[in-house]
Amino acid sequence: MNTATQLSSSFVFVRKQNILYKVFHEDICYIQAEGNYCYIVTRKGSKYASKISLRQLVQRLPEDQFIRIHKSYVVNFCQLSKIDTKERLAYIEEEVLPIGRTFLSRLTDSVLII
Repeated sequence: MNTATQLSSSFVFVRKQNILYKVFHEDICYIQAEGNYCYIVTRKGSKYASKISLRQLVQRLPEDQFIRIHKSYVVNFCQLSKIDTKERLAYIEEEVLPIGRTFLSRLTDSVLII
């Protein structure tokens, strides 16, 4: 792995109009798929739209840091504040995201529960 590949493994560039913005993986709260677009939501409240499928985007992110929780949502493990397993809801700051029935067991298996 060369240095450029190592550096780019901690961030992505997203286009907003004619400008490319560097977004570090750690700053991404969650990604929402809607139609042909994915919306990347950051800790600072920025929202970037990208014309890419959720499946393609997830393949470009570190799988130990991001997990799919719904057919339309991927979350950053570090940003999760709580998980309601009964109501199937994930909380990231004040955002409440649905957890799909088929994704719940993978999510709970992936987190350290004591």
